Amino acid sequence: MEVRPPDTAARESGSAPEPAPRAAWTLAIVLSIALGIVFRLTARHGMGVAFLPGYVWGPAAGVAILLYLWLARGPVRAAGAHEGETASPKPTQVAWAAFVIAGFVTNALTFAPERLGSLALLSAIHLPVLTWLVMGVAVLGRVEDPLERFAAVVKSIEVLVTGAIYAGVMVIFSGVTVGLLTALQVKIPPPVIQGTFAFFLGLIPVLAVASVYDSRLRPSAQRFGAGVTRIFFIAARLFLPLTLLVLLLVAAILPTRFGVLSEDRGTLLIFNAMLFAVMLLIVGATPLRADDLRPRPGAWLRRGIAAVALAAAVISAYALVAILSRTTQGGLTVNRITVIGWNVVNLTALFLLLLRQLRAGREDWVRALHVAFGVGLALYALWVAFVLVALPHVARIAHWPVSSGRGLGD
Repeated sequence: MEVRPPDTAARESGSAPEPAPRAAWTLAIVLSIALGIVFRLTARHGMGVAFLPGYVWGPAAGVAILLYLWLARGPVRAAGAHEGETASPKPTQVAWAAFVIAGFVTNALTFAPERLGSLALLSAIHLPVLTWLVMGVAVLGRVEDPLERFAAVVKSIEVLVTGAIYAGVMVIFSGVTVGLLTALQVKIPPPVIQGTFAFFLGLIPVLAVASVYDSRLRPSAQRFGAGVTRIFFIAARLFLPLTLLVLLLVAAILPTRFGVLSEDRGTLLIFNAMLFAVMLLIVGATPLRADDLRPRPGAWLRRGIAAVALAAAVISAYALVAILSRTTQGGLTVNRITVIGWNVVNLTALFLLLLRQLRAGREDWVRALHVAFGVGLALYALWVAFVLVALPHVARIAHWPVSSGRGLGD
């Protein structure tokens, strides 16, 4: 299945971007070292906060990435862009994004004693997601084109995969180093190992962005269809029919195993994680432009995406009924209300995706998917903000248990 890079037209017209300036790498290295120091200083638990790295690392990485995109900015080279327009966030956008992120982190730290247990874990999970969403708004600005939003999502996935590769190399390097020193009977204190690991981990985010994202280009004008992105697209489309078969099998078995789903907390967590994995698969299978695929493969891809979304919606409905049943028997908790909310949000996003596909024609089905993803992102943002800000107050007023000691799902 052919994947055409969307920057092909730019190269053919002679408007392809020039290589990124060397100064951008110097900037990326400086910011990475600064971020590594932040990771190192917050590696240990402190200030009575059990999840301090979870509160700080994601937001700090987001601010460092925004600073890199701003300081490494340049004139836009994408077709149709106005002279002097910049593709990177402006200083005011970076400032308000950093202010918003800092506000959420401060809120998490302020409620830290009450967030120990369930709320602490929920904050650690949702703060990086909130940071990613705020970064997207800062980079895109007021954009009407759903393609820009979708391209930004795909590019952020490529950054994540690139960062995972860097992390794997770091783990191998660290393992070899520790192994050699251990063979020489050199004992390394655990705090040194912990701090060094945190520092090297902090080097990854900005370097990953610098490796795959050209700060002078809008998201839709970035280079796609090569390297990690190409593998991501191909793998997602290859696994689409296999995923459909698995979902259909699960949907057929669920009516006879509903009791297991409603009574087993671990099963519920697996099903909810499955929903996010399916959404990621659908994003990976969706082309950036309708002409990225030939008509016949494109038609089959459209049918496959719709079938997977429908099967996932059926299973999501079962999971929602199961968590509601569990809540009816055991009462509301912060974890249960969070899982219920994510089920509703994912169901709504899948329903919108299917509805827009039914209304879209053969020539507009890709744009319809992009629009649905944009609405889904807005719903995700609203629920993340609710979990981080409103849920602690609601839990305190309603006297919901916030530290069951059994993790998510109860």
